[in-house]
Amino acid sequence: MFLNHKNIKYLNIIMGWWDNKKSTDILGDTHFIVFYGCVLSRLAYLKDDRFFECYKKIFGPIIPIEFMKQIDAVPDTQLENYYDDENIFQLKTTSGTKLQVGIEVKTVDHTYTDKEFKGQTKKLIDIIGMQFPANIDALLNEVESYNKDDYKKLIQEEKPIQQQQDPSENQNIRYISIATSNYGEIYIVADKRTPNTLYISFRGTYSAKTALMYLQTDTVKPYTLKNGDGFLLGMYKTVIESFHTIIEAMVEMSKFLGTTQPIKIFSCGHSLGAGLASLFSYIWQDFIKHPSYEDQRYKVFSPNIICLSYGCPRVFNHQVAEKFCKYSTDKPLKIFYERVVSKGDPVAGVPKKSQGFEHPCSSNPQLRMEISEECENNVHQTLFPSLTATNIGTKEPITCKDNTGGLTFAMNMQDHTGYMGISFMKGLDLIDLLNPANAVPSNSMEIKRENGDTVCRLVMWNGSDYVTVFFNVVKLRVMKSNTSGRQAMEDLKMSPELFSELMKNMKSYQAVQPDGKVKAAPLDWNGYLYTPTTYREMPPLELGEKNPQEVSQQIIGGRKSRKKKRKTRKQSRKRKYKM
Repeated sequence: MFLNHKNIKYLNIIMGWWDNKKSTDILGDTHFIVFYGCVLSRLAYLKDDRFFECYKKIFGPIIPIEFMKQIDAVPDTQLENYYDDENIFQLKTTSGTKLQVGIEVKTVDHTYTDKEFKGQTKKLIDIIGMQFPANIDALLNEVESYNKDDYKKLIQEEKPIQQQQDPSENQNIRYISIATSNYGEIYIVADKRTPNTLYISFRGTYSAKTALMYLQTDTVKPYTLKNGDGFLLGMYKTVIESFHTIIEAMVEMSKFLGTTQPIKIFSCGHSLGAGLASLFSYIWQDFIKHPSYEDQRYKVFSPNIICLSYGCPRVFNHQVAEKFCKYSTDKPLKIFYERVVSKGDPVAGVPKKSQGFEHPCSSNPQLRMEISEECENNVHQTLFPSLTATNIGTKEPITCKDNTGGLTFAMNMQDHTGYMGISFMKGLDLIDLLNPANAVPSNSMEIKRENGDTVCRLVMWNGSDYVTVFFNVVKLRVMKSNTSGRQAMEDLKMSPELFSELMKNMKSYQAVQPDGKVKAAPLDWNGYLYTPTTYREMPPLELGEKNPQEVSQQIIGGRKSRKKKRKTRKQSRKRKYKM
């Protein structure tokens, strides 16, 4: 069905609002780190002109610095402690008491509540009561997705917290963003207020083009490597073909943190971003223990990683799903993993299990409950507020429960746009996303290619200015001589020396305007393209080589498949004319 502004009203009626009004749970029943990762995942949808400014206005002014420090203080060898909010935030008094964490951060009651969660009664931060989602949605201008009158009433009633922003934050925070002609954006953030944590946030599905990474026909079965590991090809290519670039950007940001403690990697994402974060966390396990990468520059990072995913599609075959499950359930955890699914989100159900894809621990219901949550979508919004209106849900419970699997609810694409009280509506081009025919949405712009080659853009906030550099990605990839067909190739020529050269050749693009506003980073590489004269190839992780037998079968079958498609299209035209 073709969707447009005229018939979207009827789509809303057909979809329904599937609200669960039977829950008697009170506010705040999810771990604070799950909400924390959700906010970072939402920020990944922003372009460089807004990302840093919004980050500064959320972390500190809205989410208290003391909360951030207590999350940061969890030891990298005890990641399972992230489940224990009661001890992290020292929630020791009776339910409904104001929380004191060294600074005055609240003016309302019910700062935390007693909740039955994962088999134990625990005290959890009252996320809604502290008005975190209401403030964040207002800051991100998501209120236009709501009934504006209801939102204004909520603001007047609750008087959201807006603390004074610390001017020194410009010096306390650095970030590098990575974007290519095919995908953007990956944000790598170093914040000296949390010196033991480095944040990596992957942008999610924002258009029909990016949705093809997990919907296109050549990903109907896992892309299988020689060791039997299988992945969703479109997403795997996105990660592995920029993997070493991500790693070197992490090393650069770790220098700024200057800590002597192992740095925890905090990866997160929504939708496509959730799949990329999951893939990165799995590949990280092979990278960090690889004998060729035992240099001290990489050992500053903890081998254990945090991965928080929201509305994640299936990206692993059975073998990888089982290994990932083991990493995230055996103590001590190698991966602190929480897969959050909004009740009714259809993206979590693709690709199908019958096509060979699985979520981690899906074959073990008990372990699945340990690492996944199913939450109510309490962000009730409309695709077009002018056509229909509904009450916003930022005062309603988050209401999460252990995810035991199975589809016991109706699928609704709008449930993909609300997590933890945070709206993702403006991050998505939902109309184009629901129209597979639209390969490139009207509001999406692509980084200029060099003679058809994919180009990568790095943007960095260096403490005083925004700087950027572009380079040809294709020249960094290494094709193995014993492989053919569509391959996922590591960017093996991204060496520490090359990344250092790129950093030295970054140029200011005068982002900060006289009026204080920030302009978006350029998409055209003219004047910013750096072309190295020499390359040093890094040792391969052996992750980019496909099973030769499967490659051969793909090539042999490919021609037949193309002929069949041509015949099908011809038959379709005949049927059309007959009608």
